[in-house]
Amino acid sequence: MLPAISFGGVLIASGGALIASSGTTTITKGGAGNPLGEGYFNFFARYGGATLFHHNSGTVVFDTFASGDASWYFDVTEAPFYNAIFGAGPSSAYDMYMNGKSDAYGMNVDNDLTIGIAGTTKMGTFRSFGRPVVVSGTLKILDPGGSNISRIYTTADSTYDVGNFVLEANTRMQPPSDGMTVRGNWINNGGQFY
Repeated sequence: MLPAISFGGVLIASGGALIASSGTTTITKGGAGNPLGEGYFNFFARYGGATLFHHNSGTVVFDTFASGDASWYFDVTEAPFYNAIFGAGPSSAYDMYMNGKSDAYGMNVDNDLTIGIAGTTKMGTFRSFGRPVVVSGTLKILDPGGSNISRIYTTADSTYDVGNFVLEANTRMQPPSDGMTVRGNWINNGGQFY
């Protein structure tokens, strides 16, 4: 297994490649002065195709640095993640925006996608902006604890195709406008789907 690695941001330029750790690769977004653009520009860019990002059967964690802005953006292409975990901040006011070359580019996860970082108050609102999301394993929204809400917000033309779906307490998912397919178990432990 490759060691855990951590970056403030990642930009894969034309002809470049990133082979992620087979353990955990953490993207912290850094704080003020992040050269990839504090709080607005993409800090994890995978433009260029599936050959440029190799998940190596590892986990990529998007974990906002303590001094980071409330909103941040990440790019998706056809290159899949294996496991992906997103946690932006201690309330749903912290937004995680999915970008892509076009609406045809969505997010593909070969195993599990988790919104919220277990054992922390890192969560937020995951926004897929009309792009398709395919999760072969389990899509899970974790309970952030307290009075906070962790959620997924979709817009026009959104679709989700997942193996299993788990909603914990204090979570919410807006139904995708163009449908959601759950191929396995749908488990609701007190969350909201509306």
